[in-house]
Amino acid sequence: MLWPRCAVDITSGIHYPSFQEVRISGFRKLIPMSSIVRVQRKGQVTIPTRLRVQVGLADGDLVEAKAERGKIVLTPKLIVDREYSPEQRRIINARLAESLEQVKRGDTYGPFENHEAMITFLHGEAKKARPKKNPAAKHRAR
Repeated sequence: MLWPRCAVDITSGIHYPSFQEVRISGFRKLIPMSSIVRVQRKGQVTIPTRLRVQVGLADGDLVEAKAERGKIVLTPKLIVDREYSPEQRRIINARLAESLEQVKRGDTYGPFENHEAMITFLHGEAKKARPKKNPAAKHRAR
């Protein structure tokens, strides 16, 4: 028995079927499920949850809308680097280049046997990076 593919809404755990099984003269065919939605004032439409889950859309995501051969096509889009100024981008690129050089030189840590070993190492590094407490300075400040 074949099950239709499902999309799962992570927030609610609800499974939404992605395809509908259709039998025509003994042949089975899976067709994508569609929805009819009403156009509201100002051209607004609500994309059904099942469809949003199928394509991974969440609140606040951006979609590109374009007309193609008499159809309106919405495509999820990720906008990257819009929040960085050119100066910030130069700084980030310089840091990335420095990191790549460190990797090429072998200035890395690990591999670790497991995640506990990595966490222990990181805690040790954090402890080394903390400023040393000076009890003498504490008495002078009073």
